[in-house]
Amino acid sequence: MGFFDKAIIGGFAALIGNGIVQTYRSNQVTNRRKSTPIQFDDTVTQRDFNDAADRIGRKTPRVARVLASGMTVHLTMRSNSGLTTWKAEIDFNDYGRLTGNYWISSENTQSPIPEFFAQGLQEEIRKAGS
Repeated sequence: MGFFDKAIIGGFAALIGNGIVQTYRSNQVTNRRKSTPIQFDDTVTQRDFNDAADRIGRKTPRVARVLASGMTVHLTMRSNSGLTTWKAEIDFNDYGRLTGNYWISSENTQSPIPEFFAQGLQEEIRKAGS
């Protein structure tokens, strides 16, 4: 194996290693953010958050189920055909505070539905806080 072959293999190994380290650090930050105790305030209470999530879920096409738990909303959506469902989670826990910032994880990364839902709930949160 020549110098260039070793350099290319070493470069790939470094890229993979950096990706693993970045993923690990990202997971640590996410876990720290999610594990911070939540504190709702007088502007948006837990009940207000749950009610807004339910209301937006009823208005959002193909949303079959909305379950708010703490500052996280679990959505179940119907597929285009209506034969299957898929899930998404929208996390509004910003280190224990409800700021309107959110993080989405979805089984269907191609669908705009979770983002649409999150933006609607974000607007409600920010409206209440102003």
